[in-house]
Amino acid sequence: MIPLSQWIPRAIPGWQSRTTEDGSIAVTFDDGPNPDSTPELLQLLSELDLKCTMFLVGEACERNQELLSKIVSAGHAVANHGYVHRRHAFQSKEFVTESLMRTRAAIESRGCATMAPAFRPPYGSLDWRTGRLARRMGLSPVLWSAHLSDWRMRTAGDLLRVAQNNFHDRMILLLHDKPGCAVTLRPVLEHIRSEITRRNWRLLLLPEESSKRREVA
Repeated sequence: MIPLSQWIPRAIPGWQSRTTEDGSIAVTFDDGPNPDSTPELLQLLSELDLKCTMFLVGEACERNQELLSKIVSAGHAVANHGYVHRRHAFQSKEFVTESLMRTRAAIESRGCATMAPAFRPPYGSLDWRTGRLARRMGLSPVLWSAHLSDWRMRTAGDLLRVAQNNFHDRMILLLHDKPGCAVTLRPVLEHIRSEITRRNWRLLLLPEESSKRREVA
């Protein structure tokens, strides 16, 4: 049984919350790049041969250009999570537009990355105008169909149990690039790798429409 909190994003029109084809999932990380967590996370993802979509904060990209390059070199997609980690819902048109534009510029500066055309608002906070502005700027608005509440203080065992209970076809999983995540999320990511192999599912990068089913595993 999937809790109500996991279903709510699926009911919001115009925002993608699941992958489009049966037998596929996408794993996403918010809030990077972070020098206190991203290097260890990239190492873990490399060990498990998992490619993810990273929703990055613009100002963090400006401060951590080398880390941004390493994320891209590792084969992960990088997408827009706003310039600052602040709620975008019910902000002015100017605030949202500048946030999305500055984040794209931060990601694509110095030629180290090409931003995937997708946007996820900080905290998942949105209103109808946020989605409309994102689409006008060529960005696919993306939410999720499952999360682990991994931003809270939870043990690796707790996170694994939540992941096992909420693993489903066409899942877009929301995770967070934060200090300690490589340790607490290792069992979760090992479980995902195992299930993808066992079920012969595909691991996709987002947004799918940007390169017609961006299959990576």
